[in-house]
Amino acid sequence: MNIQDTKISLGRMYYPVRALGPGSRVGIWMNGCNRACTGCISPELQLYDRSKEVTVNDIMLMIQQIKAPIDGFTISGGEPFLKPKALNALVQSLVSICDDILIFTGYKIEELREQKDESINSILSTCAVLIDGPYLKDLNDGKGLRGSSNQRCLIFKHHEKYVGIETIDRTLQYIVYGNKVLTIGIPQGEKYL
Repeated sequence: MNIQDTKISLGRMYYPVRALGPGSRVGIWMNGCNRACTGCISPELQLYDRSKEVTVNDIMLMIQQIKAPIDGFTISGGEPFLKPKALNALVQSLVSICDDILIFTGYKIEELREQKDESINSILSTCAVLIDGPYLKDLNDGKGLRGSSNQRCLIFKHHEKYVGIETIDRTLQYIVYGNKVLTIGIPQGEKYL
């Protein structure tokens, strides 16, 4: 099968995302997560939804409709590494547009490497930043681009763009669509509101 035909359950996609990495980014949220972190920012994305499956080619066609500059991609979920082959197909396609790919995962990088999976190794050698580790509500210190202080911001490429990523002020974007509001970004946490 061609990697462009690989299917992903797409929770949402939005441009421009400015609260989850430097510049104007394409945010891609995947459905499906088995981690069930208390206080999850996106509990609606925990269930893998086959009715929302799209091919990587479909995603690339949507991205090609964006006429403004794309400074990077941020992939979240759900849990992007739930289906590593699908994630790898997406990452390998996105890198042809921009190699600044930031991925949020509830897994620690050591857990990912222990799987000895070719797709995971390919993702880790391609992405620019991995924010790893489970979200722990009690460790949400309101700082940086990670949800809780146990999570690490592992920078593999574009170090200059990500200076201070662990301590920057958090921002939120509010997007109104229909009668709903989508919040993009990392909330401060209950004790910081």
